[in-house]
Amino acid sequence: AEVVERILCGIHHLIWSIAHVGEHVWAGTQSGPLLIFEASSRKLLRELRGHAGGVHCLAASSKACGAFVVSGGADFKLMMWEGSARDGANALGASGPLGGGGGGGGGALKKMYAGHSGAVRAVCVLGLSVWTGSDDKSVRVWDGAYGLWNLSSEPCAATLVGHTAPVLALLPHVDCVLSASADGAVRQWKVGGNHECLKEVALHAGPLNSLALMGGAVWVGAQDGSLHSLHAGRLEPNKGSPWSAHGGYVSGMCALRSRTTRYCWSWSLGAESVCEWKVEEADSSLIAERAAVAAADNAALQEAAARHGEQASELVERAAKAAAEVDALTAEAAEQEALRAFERAGAERQQLELREEAKVLGSRLAETCAALAQTQAQAAAAETA
Repeated sequence: AEVVERILCGIHHLIWSIAHVGEHVWAGTQSGPLLIFEASSRKLLRELRGHAGGVHCLAASSKACGAFVVSGGADFKLMMWEGSARDGANALGASGPLGGGGGGGGGALKKMYAGHSGAVRAVCVLGLSVWTGSDDKSVRVWDGAYGLWNLSSEPCAATLVGHTAPVLALLPHVDCVLSASADGAVRQWKVGGNHECLKEVALHAGPLNSLALMGGAVWVGAQDGSLHSLHAGRLEPNKGSPWSAHGGYVSGMCALRSRTTRYCWSWSLGAESVCEWKVEEADSSLIAERAAVAAADNAALQEAAARHGEQASELVERAAKAAAEVDALTAEAAEQEALRAFERAGAERQQLELREEAKVLGSRLAETCAALAQTQAQAAAAETA
């Protein structure tokens, strides 16, 4: 592989996280700002400010779930941002499009979630649920509808404990979410219900920093430089696992797929190396995986809909109250308009009366002037005689 283009944003931020969102690429920085690039031109479109510390992780929802982006930071906060392409100013100190042109790429802050007592290291989106892993050793499940539609529900749907060290990676798969921790264990959490832990596997390879789905297997990157392949459902080691990947800590992995071949890129900052891995698989397994993920997404949406049944009733009630208030205001406006029309009519009548009175007074003044002139003439004639 070769470098196609080196992108410099001109602000010299250190990039901690990255996510592909539609036609744009979002990047989280060590100093806090989020950078939005246009994928085709690599142009920096927008810089968003909201986090008070570095941005460790980014994830995007599907368009069916509201098209939002979430970011987790060293300030213990989870931020929800508008993810669709749009123009305009952004909330909470987010700058407008750079260079003064129409920017796009979304970026309006929708909601800030607080509750973790440590940095948010990992985030994933499943339906309308947002899962986060933190330095406080917990996994939290947040209600995405709370941020999307500003509901009055409890923002945190569940707090999951069990890991004994910071949670560094999360991965949604079928009807569960996997978490990897610095305690060297991978946990499998149920989606829905009380989100209980279904299984825990200790790999004894030091802190586990990354997870990647490779068809029917889950790959786990470890501190000792090894890669572990687990059966995605049973979390049992696959044949040949683990294998040595890097001479240092596996910093991260990125899984790519085509019709019959799946690639995974792993990298190590400590060893300053990048490895490319290739797995041959049948096209049917890709289709089955996509169907399973879609089914899990749909199940999460159904659960959210059920959970927000009361909230929906509340929204309907609030809408009815708002409609009644609009009707009352409309009636009041109509009444005020009628009063103004009456006042205008009264003013017009008063003007007519004043004009008629002016005519009468004018006639009387003319008669008085004529009589006075006649009297003066008679007096002058008598004086002459």
